[in-house]
Amino acid sequence: MNLLSRHRTFILLYGSVFLYFMWPLIFLQKTFIFGDYWQQHYPWAYEYARVLKTGSLPYWVPQVANGFPLVAEGQVGTYYLPHLLMYGLLPFFAAYTWGIVLHVLAGGVGSYVYGQRTGLTKEASALFALLFSFSSAYGGCFSNTAVLRVMAWLPWCLFAWDALCAASGRKRFSWMILLGFFFSQMATAGAPQMALYAGIYLLLLCLLQSRGRHWGGLLAAGAIGALLSLPQWAATLELLPLSARAGETASFALSGSVLPPSLVSLAFPEWGTFLGLSFYLGAIPLCLLFISLTSKKSRSEKIHLWLALLFALMAFGKYNPIYAWLVEKGSFTALRSPSKWLFFSVVSLSAIAACAFDRLVQLSQDLKFSRGFRKGLLAASAFLVCAPGLAQVAYAALKRPLAEFARQSAEAVYAGKADPWHDVVYYQERGAEIFARLERLFSYSNPWNLAAIVFFLLSAFVFWKILSKNSSGLWKRVAIPVLLAVDLAFFGTFLGTGFTGNARTYPKKLSETVVAEMRQRQSADHSAVIGWTDEENQEALPANVNLLYGINHAGGYSPLLMKRYYELTKELGIVDSSLGRRPYSEEIWKRESGLVRAIGISQVLTKSGLRDTEGALPFAWMVSDWKVIPDERERLVFLKSGQFRPSEMGILETPPAYEPAPGASAGSARILSKTQTEASLDVRSASNSLLVLRSVFYPRWRAEVDGQPTPVFPVDHALSGVFLKKGEHRVRFYYDAGPQHLYEGISLVALLWLVVYALRLKRVQ
Repeated sequence: MNLLSRHRTFILLYGSVFLYFMWPLIFLQKTFIFGDYWQQHYPWAYEYARVLKTGSLPYWVPQVANGFPLVAEGQVGTYYLPHLLMYGLLPFFAAYTWGIVLHVLAGGVGSYVYGQRTGLTKEASALFALLFSFSSAYGGCFSNTAVLRVMAWLPWCLFAWDALCAASGRKRFSWMILLGFFFSQMATAGAPQMALYAGIYLLLLCLLQSRGRHWGGLLAAGAIGALLSLPQWAATLELLPLSARAGETASFALSGSVLPPSLVSLAFPEWGTFLGLSFYLGAIPLCLLFISLTSKKSRSEKIHLWLALLFALMAFGKYNPIYAWLVEKGSFTALRSPSKWLFFSVVSLSAIAACAFDRLVQLSQDLKFSRGFRKGLLAASAFLVCAPGLAQVAYAALKRPLAEFARQSAEAVYAGKADPWHDVVYYQERGAEIFARLERLFSYSNPWNLAAIVFFLLSAFVFWKILSKNSSGLWKRVAIPVLLAVDLAFFGTFLGTGFTGNARTYPKKLSETVVAEMRQRQSADHSAVIGWTDEENQEALPANVNLLYGINHAGGYSPLLMKRYYELTKELGIVDSSLGRRPYSEEIWKRESGLVRAIGISQVLTKSGLRDTEGALPFAWMVSDWKVIPDERERLVFLKSGQFRPSEMGILETPPAYEPAPGASAGSARILSKTQTEASLDVRSASNSLLVLRSVFYPRWRAEVDGQPTPVFPVDHALSGVFLKKGEHRVRFYYDAGPQHLYEGISLVALLWLVVYALRLKRVQ
């Protein structure tokens, strides 16, 4: 009861908003299952949980895109400790859904605890927690649950860092170890890019707060975090250069840059949403930021003000010449979407607002400041009321250059795509459609404009009353957080997508009869299914979703999709590297029929039902003839032409030691056993032949022929092959997870040693 009493404000205020947003997830009525959650995160988590409960990890998942190293797909969070515990112990749906709830709560509690540690009052700390959990960082602009998991650890890192700076002697080592553990959880949570950005944020905060005095402790904690997360980043770094992300241009890295005018969403959230940015903290923080800017600031506020400005400038991306130059010269082309830097501007702005809130009562006694601030509130209120009208006037005056800007932006999007599958006219038309919506955006009949104005006027009225001479006590510290909670709940419900837009009921399942038919066919030949798209380019069974039914899908959807497979199959419209996919074309499918057979598509699921296809090759087959095409472009052109006959000829990249035998019998291959990571085959080679395996070529695959190691090499650009001499052979084809097990062992030993060392330090103290 004493604990509840001490933190009553936080529990009542934060708890109310938390329950308002989270109750459908808490009671498992809904979950995050819309859009990319359904087509990526949910089925990946399902497969991860399924394999984890067997005592292993999904090092290789053959059911998607003819094989994919799911452990290396950082968004899964394979080595993330909460995942290992929750998915290992709880039913899948509960673990997946409650994981979202717990991370939102963890971020809020961490913010409150950190605020208390830095000297904020309970009310200011509760306000900071509200902003951290339910403003832009989570309520609108967070990308996915992987980013949510990373950001939930940020306030705990700030807490541990502050404690480390204040500690001395052996206690410093304890806090260093704890901070390193927090870093490791950020690194394994599922968004490596955000973990890297968070590290940069903490490093800058360290340099500014302590003037670099404690940078050694921060670097040591970073080294501990890197060691504990070794298995995850080692696997991801191995996949990255082999993925569709490899070789991207600076234009790709700068896509998702923030248009500077879109920061107006701090006052009018729909204007930012229109420009692709959800950057809204509420009307109350705007007033508090104004207080901070116009009054004497603490050193902490000054630091966070500079950080907020710096990260906003970085978020401008291509609109910031210095940042664009650094990305191009530094070849940081894998770090897509500069807008993610805004997460850290939000954190710093929230900290400034919390500090200003604590200073408000003191400032209310300063009559000179009160009069000046109230005049400023009047001017700001008048400006916001007039803002839509002024925007309409500006729009009318600048309509022609704005239309030209929209056209140029559309052309820039087209030019930035390494392999666009729509012509430039398509992008110009999309740009024109967006431009046509501008007039309504600035209208007073737009309810979002009216809502933004009303909330600001209410906030201004509250501040006016607080700064009046005869305002009394308690309500000053309660009215502001309560109004902020209502503001964030309103826009989070009806405009933000962070909670309400992604929480849905479970979609309709496929017919059990159809699933049984697919399984029966695939159990016989290990073939795969794909789903033809309808007019809206939607599939009856998207790639990855097949994991929920335990069936194979020839398509794939991941930002780290294997580059070779993506290049080979992208025209078929069955693969997506998170940048869109080609529309289905019957003409292309007919022309690339040899490729369709090679990747094992035996069934097609349409809206009207399941259809069988002819000629799909088995998981393993033999050819006695091959052709060497070293040039990648020439090789892909041949493979996608009508000349490609996969059952008769293999396409190689380098000359082998064997000579082909065109027209000779190649032999046969029979599968004795097959698992996720291993296949045993009985092979009869009628001549020196090539064994082709319908598994995407990846460096971790090994082969043994009659117990002796033999090289595995790429065949048909993306598949795997092994040369065999004439005769009968036993072939073992397996995924070598040995290096990954070594990394896991190193991290586990390091974790155990750090735990023992920390306990010894505590005993000595």
